[in-house]
Amino acid sequence: MAQLHDEYHLSKRRVLRKGDLFRASGGPVYEDRRAPVLKTRIGRPGIYRFISYLVQRKRGWINCQHVSRLSYETLYVTGPTYRSPAIPGVVNRPYRVTGIKNPRGA
Repeated sequence: MAQLHDEYHLSKRRVLRKGDLFRASGGPVYEDRRAPVLKTRIGRPGIYRFISYLVQRKRGWINCQHVSRLSYETLYVTGPTYRSPAIPGVVNRPYRVTGIKNPRGA
């Protein structure tokens, strides 16, 4: 059963709450079986605004909004790397998430 949380713990001291900004990098890649050495990044790195954190079994996702594109995204952030059962060639790797200091007065 999925659990929805209002915060995500980046470290022992740093916690993301609704509206906080963070930077995401890494993410999923596409591996062509004909040329396994070649990997194409299909992740969407950038700066995001935190909305919520969803946990289901051993996997976790952050629901967020990209700051410059204003698009809503769901980023896979915790759990093991796994191949997508729906799309051949896609390997879901967790995004690396780092906090950003909010500007003064915000």
